[in-house]
Formats: sequence, structure tokens, C-alpha cells
Amino acid sequence: MTSDPPGSDATCTLSEEPVVVIGEDESDEKQWFSSVRGAGRMSDGSLVGIDRRSAEVRVYDETGLYLRSMGGMGEGPGEFSDAFHLWILPGDTLWVGDYRPWRYNVFSPVGDFLRSVQMQPMYLDPSLQGGVLDNGYSVNVRRKRVSQPDFKVPDTIVVEVHDPGGGLADTVARIPNEVRGYVRGYARSHLWPLFQASAYVDALGTTVALANGRDPEVRILDDRFNLRLILRWEDSDREVTRSDIRVWREDYVE
Repeated sequence: MTSDPPGSDATCTLSEEPVVVIGEDESDEKQWFSSVRGAGRMSDGSLVGIDRRSAEVRVYDETGLYLRSMGGMGEGPGEFSDAFHLWILPGDTLWVGDYRPWRYNVFSPVGDFLRSVQMQPMYLDPSLQGGVLDNGYSVNVRRKRVSQPDFKVPDTIVVEVHDPGGGLADTVARIPNEVRGYVRGYARSHLWPLFQASAYVDALGTTVALANGRDPEVRILDDRFNLRLILRWEDSDREVTRSDIRVWREDYVE
């Protein structure tokens, strides 16, 4: 399928006023988030959000009224070392990411801890991208680094599929990612060029999307990880100018 984004008349609009607000009651600590590490909506309209500091998964009704929490900081069943990312599967089962090592804590809609799904082989670091599909299969992404980076050969991301129990089911893609390298005066740390292309992987519902910014296309897989569609569009080569770099620097300094 060929896409023409500049010629599309598709639009996305936002309401002028928020449809729900969480955080107006300063006296209620359950209304406050240090930062939101993941959010979603359940089938009854309830809103779910992860608070970073408390590692709580909090549920609010569709008006913003606090209902319940699950999880929390700790090492016990259903607790988190570092909770982030949230997927809501059919039946409103909640899968919440945690590391180290990378795993998913699974909760019922009413907040009962059901089980922990540990990746096998173990992921010490969190999955870079991906997600959990409606069938319970998770798409997890790890990076394979170039041993001697020289700004020429890109690192690779490896896209792996794990079954609902966490066992490795398949490797569906290896995608070139970012380039990096060393420069004079920074021998102990590597740097990345500005505006470079990178890989992107997402998984939700029954769909997996794979992309590489070097090529104007997205590959779409179904929930059995068969290629369903390749979406392409026209995109001419573009050169990074000194003006682009100056604008980036001014924004960064500001």
C-alpha cells in the first residue's frame, strides 16, 4: 500500500476543554503523580495510570474519582522495582512492565495480582520498545551494539516474541538502529549524530508495526507474526543544514 501523507485530508481534533481532570484536589495524595509512567482506559471508561515514585497502578472512574491502587514499591508478589509501561488486554487484564530484570506483573480488573511473567532468557534491562498483544504474546526488543562504533555501522535491535508464560517463541526481525562513535576528547563515552534515523517497534491489540527511519516504509504483522501489509510513501532525500543545527542548539539551550 502506498500512502500520501501531504495529500491526505485526515484530521485529528481535540476538545477545547478537558473531558476529565485528575489532580485538582491537592489534599488527596492519590490525585498526585510524580510522573506518569503509563496510562490506559478500561472497557467501562475507568482510567489507569502508573505513578513513578510510589510504583502504584492507580484506577480512577471516568470522572476522575480515585477508586483503587495495586502494586507498590517492593520485592514481593505484585510489587515493583521500577514500574513503567501499561497494556490493557481483553477482559481488562492489566500487564505492567517492571525491571530489573524485565518482566510483566499481571493484575485482574479489580486489582488482584494474578502472576508475574518473566522473560526467558532473562532481560536484565527493560524492553526498548514493543508491547503486549491481546493474545498474551509480548513483543520485546533488545539492542545488539557494535563493538567498535565509528559513526558508520548502526547498532541492531532484535525483535523477539515471548509466549504468555514468558518463553521465547520467535525472533521476528533484526532492524538497523542508530549509529554512534567516539570523537577526540571524548574517548570514554560515545556520541550520536543529530537528526539520525532509528528503528521503531510497536505492538498493540492484534498488530505489530516495524519501521526503520532510513526507509520510508512500515511493515505490519498480525498477531501470528505473519507479514500482513507493507505501507510505503514517497520521501525525497533531505540534507541537514547549518540552519537546522543552529535551531536545534537554540532550543536545547533554552
